[in-house]
Amino acid sequence: MFIPLRDLNPTARLPVVTWVLIGLNIAVFAYQLSAGDGFAEAWGVTAADLVGNPGVATYLRLFTSMFVHI
Repeated sequence: MFIPLRDLNPTARLPVVTWVLIGLNIAVFAYQLSAGDGFAEAWGVTAADLVGNPGVATYLRLFTSMFVHI
């Protein structure tokens, strides 16, 4: 995996949104580890959830599944 450490076009601002998303992912992952197996089933989403009868809860789970790592 290649992770760039610097760029030829430096910016004057800090990437605040990027750091917040990274921190949020780490926090949810740590919570998921402490919560057990039921957390991933409750907040993650699978293809079967989308093909069936998607409701409002499924669309909420589409957002929360970005932060749940199975």
